[in-house]
Amino acid sequence: MDLKFVWMAVLFLASAAASAETYNTEENPLFIKLPARIEKALYGSKENAEFFKDSGCKVVGVAIGLKDSQKKDAYVVATRDGCGWGSAGGSVWIVQDTGSAPGIVLDGFGVSITLNDKIKNGFRTISTLEGNAGSCSKSFYEHSGKGYSLVKGKGC
Repeated sequence: MDLKFVWMAVLFLASAAASAETYNTEENPLFIKLPARIEKALYGSKENAEFFKDSGCKVVGVAIGLKDSQKKDAYVVATRDGCGWGSAGGSVWIVQDTGSAPGIVLDGFGVSITLNDKIKNGFRTISTLEGNAGSCSKSFYEHSGKGYSLVKGKGC
């Protein structure tokens, strides 16, 4: 009887450790002020400079593991207080923290982002969800070795 309980506990803990992580990206209490080097990577990027200049949005985020869920080597980043959001979602980024020169590896859109268990090219696959009362869609991303690329989109 005790051995059965131990096996059940081991299986439960193993499945919890390997489970996907989903983050609501609008006004998430887990999202906090980011290290200055992470903010600089976003505010200073050519692709996003105009958005931040025009909107005045500030960013917040949470540390995540891109290669291993236990090793925090990146951040999920979103705008603070839903700034710049439309009815179906808002901008969401993954910034890989390489120390002195962090870089944006995913520039996406949605109301939530999921770090999946599946590994592709050494990195976890990612999906985003966007939608409102009238529609819903999912986008699926895989790491190419240089950054994440959209591999598939579908309706919910």
